[in-house]
Amino acid sequence: MTSPNFSQLAAIYTQLATGAQSLVQQFQSQGTGGNPQLVSITTAGAYTVNIPSGATAVDVVLYGAGGGGGAYDGAGGGAGGGTSCSIAGGPGGGGGGAGGVIQNAPGATQGSINFNGQNYPGGAGGAAGVNSAGGNGGTPGGGGGGGGGGTSGTEGGGGGGAGGTATDTVTITSGMTEITGTVGAGGAGGAPNSGGAAGGNGGDGAAYFYFQT
Repeated sequence: MTSPNFSQLAAIYTQLATGAQSLVQQFQSQGTGGNPQLVSITTAGAYTVNIPSGATAVDVVLYGAGGGGGAYDGAGGGAGGGTSCSIAGGPGGGGGGAGGVIQNAPGATQGSINFNGQNYPGGAGGAAGVNSAGGNGGTPGGGGGGGGGGTSGTEGGGGGGAGGTATDTVTITSGMTEITGTVGAGGAGGAPNSGGAAGGNGGDGAAYFYFQT
């Protein structure tokens, strides 16, 4: 009976273990086997997002902020701020005009975006004011409602526009460690004169980063 060559078997097992470890390292470097990660930034202002270890690509969805609604017998609403990052940017929505001739003018609703199989809901437009101030737009990107008339309720300011959008997919390289940018703030509603009502504020923008592994 031939005795096993334990030295030879040990060398073979060592080679197999080394090869298996090399494959594991390759898979880890490619992000294989990890779970996708969504990072949502819905507060106006500057932000920094760290790129997760093992990420191979990122879907970028940006919503600009909604414009403010115009006031009845007063000022027009302010434009919303744009949302940007180091990859792309989405413009802000325009402000609503001063009213007096428009009846029940709500803010524009920001439509949802379906990008690479993921859904990113937009913000609802603010309600038009009826003898009252216009409603605020929803986040992200909803326009503010126009302010209602001071007496009859049949006239009001113009509704604010919805913010613009931008989408992109970017390959993550070894030199990329973070993504920076700014989420735009909603435009201010227009201020009324005597007897009128203010417009609603626009909704803030948002930035979404869906990291693929």
